[in-house]
Amino acid sequence: MNDNLSVDEIAILLTSLEYSRQRIRDADGTPLKIRNDELTALEKIAEKLRINKKRLSDP
Repeated sequence: MNDNLSVDEIAILLTSLEYSRQRIRDADGTPLKIRNDELTALEKIAEKLRINKKRLSDP
């Protein structure tokens, strides 16, 4: 079983992360520190996915 993510699956995850980041940015009543911590964590994950996506896309 190949459990590596495909380029298309990574693209879907990146889109999902963008929606998550938008929801966090728009959340009323969330303390700024928690909001920033969550946004930072999601951005780190997104960056790892972008790196892997580029690796898969490059010959």
